[in-house]
This record gives sequence, C-alpha cells and structure tokens, in this order.
Amino acid sequence: MNIKLLPFALSILLLGGCGNPSSGTSSPAESEPPAPISGTAGDASTAPDATRAAHDAPAVPKHTALSKACGDIEAYLQCVTDQPETALSVNCEKTRLLVRARDGNTIEAVHPEEMKDFTALGLACATQSGEPSPYVVVQYGELPAGCSFCEWFYLYDANGEALNRNDRIVLNDPGHPQASQVPNNTVFEEELEKRNLAFKETDNIICDSGPMGTDEAGNPICTKEF
Repeated sequence: MNIKLLPFALSILLLGGCGNPSSGTSSPAESEPPAPISGTAGDASTAPDATRAAHDAPAVPKHTALSKACGDIEAYLQCVTDQPETALSVNCEKTRLLVRARDGNTIEAVHPEEMKDFTALGLACATQSGEPSPYVVVQYGELPAGCSFCEWFYLYDANGEALNRNDRIVLNDPGHPQASQVPNNTVFEEELEKRNLAFKETDNIICDSGPMGTDEAGNPICTKEF
C-alpha cells in the first residue's frame, strides 16, 4: 500500500531531524556553572579564614582605659574598680598594667614599689633604629590632674618586668627655682641608651570627667565611660 505524506507533515519530519546528537555541542542548560567570584560567600577559601581570625582575636580586658600594641606584645591600662564588669562608668583614678605576650598569655605587670602612691597613666612603644621593639614605655603619675613633677617613665619587657627602678624618685633642680623638684628618670634614660631604644611621647588616659573632676565629697575622680 502506498503512503502519501502531505507537504506540511513532511516539513515537520525534516525539521525534527536537523539536530545532530553526536556533534558534541551542548545546550545552554547543560553548560558548566560559572565559578564563584573570589571573596564572596561562595568562595570557600576565604570565608572560613575570616571567621577563624575573628574567633581567635584576643578580647580586650574589661574597663581598659588605654591600650598599645608594641611589636609582638600588647599593653593595657585597666581601671582598678570594685564595679562589676558590666558597669558602663567607673572611677579610673587607679590603674593596673596588663601585658599580653606573643604566646597570648596576659599577665599583670609589676608595679614599682617606689610608685605605690602613683598610678600608670600613659603608654608608648619603644623603637629600635626606627623599628618596633618588644618594649613598652609606661608613664606614672596622678589622675586626674597630675602634679608639677609627676612624670616618671619605666621600661617594661614582654614578661611584664620593669627594667629600671628609682631609689630617689625626685631630684632637686637648682636651675628651676619655681619648680625645684623634678622627676628622677636617670636610670630609665640609661636603659634606653643601653638598648639603643627611643620613644617620642606617651598616649595618656583622658578622664571623661575632666582634669578637675570630683565626687560628691569633693575628692578627685577620673571617670571613664565604656
């Protein structure tokens, strides 16, 4: 029996056979997915590192009024207070010096015996030939206002040890009759010279209550807000 194909049906059959399945050309739906853009959430090589760095970053001690990173160590001046750690305002008239070494351990540094009536209030990094060194310069004095001769400097290492001491904290200076007493920093300067160290100036604690702040009884106070 003879089968006759209508012209329209024949054209449909011809069009359906035009594709070549063995040619190896893939359709858009079968193409490779685009690679993720570097630095985005799809980049598995960067996201975990950022998360890990944020997790490993050491926390700053509570009620830290001043901090300084010097080489491989960090120094903190923490307010000595009987207020809870959650307190947002404390009296920072007295501080303690904390030092965090390269191993991550934080220790309370030695407070020089001759500075028992004074407190640490300033920090600076000692440099060696212009490069960072593992030494911290700590200034001692009084808060909030200080005094005319209260400017002592001590050099600390990564173990929280003071490398200079003063048998006499005050010297007489006949060249300044209006300020006959000056702080004795002779041994500190000798330590700097021996280690070929230098520093420019310290960053000092600034009391939020001002340099003349007082409490209700009229006693000096150095309030810090956190």
